[in-house]
Amino acid sequence: MTTASKLLTTAEAAERIGVKPNTLERWRTYGTGPEFIKINPHSLRSPIRYRESVLEAWLAERTCTNTSQYPLPSRSPVQAAV
Repeated sequence: MTTASKLLTTAEAAERIGVKPNTLERWRTYGTGPEFIKINPHSLRSPIRYRESVLEAWLAERTCTNTSQYPLPSRSPVQAAV
């Protein structure tokens, strides 16, 4: 049996990974941030939650030991349109 991961609000998740809440909101729009849960997918104002375990895994995927390991930046749809 696995232990359920704690669900965090956008503000809590942002604090956990060291960014502002609006950064997570922007990443959700572009599909570049950590996976999230929309509690009611049929509602525009549905609460968004992040699994604590998903945030930890997302951070682990971005861990580097030297600068040559940095991933190449991807262009967001906004940047591509310019």
